[in-house]
Amino acid sequence: GTIEDALKDIAQDYGVFVTRDITTITLVSGTPTYALPENHLATLHVSMANRPLVASSRHELERLDSGYLTTPGTAAKPVKRWYQDKGAANVIGFHPVPSVGSGNGLAVEVIYFAYPCSAASGLEVPKVLADMIEFQTEQEMYGKESDFQMVEVAQSCKALADLYSAQVK
Repeated sequence: GTIEDALKDIAQDYGVFVTRDITTITLVSGTPTYALPENHLATLHVSMANRPLVASSRHELERLDSGYLTTPGTAAKPVKRWYQDKGAANVIGFHPVPSVGSGNGLAVEVIYFAYPCSAASGLEVPKVLADMIEFQTEQEMYGKESDFQMVEVAQSCKALADLYSAQVK
């Protein structure tokens, strides 16, 4: 376990790192799916042209439109829905498919829970999380079998990390 691993675990467990991205996805005519940022964990909100899009499952889209993967949008039926299930990891899709008449060239706003950046590049986290990460790291450091092993210190650090974790939840 590294500090980066601890930060990723915290991001997954508590969703504390929220990011708003308006530059990664620009809709292209005929392209139904797009890659999300590398640090994407879970999507909270998607909008386009200051209009929220509706989260949908592929099952729901199949019931609405059996050709949902290829049905092009029009001015009368613009892109209204987004989906992420059953596809590749970190990929988002749109329905109807962007076309020249609907969505082509528009930027998509995605608000999502993110994995944090590398600890080496600097990271601001709430004090309680910083303390929890510190105790988790010290517990691993003092718990490893080596000349520096201190079992009692490792146990105390684990107890303190668990206490912080219970309070954060």
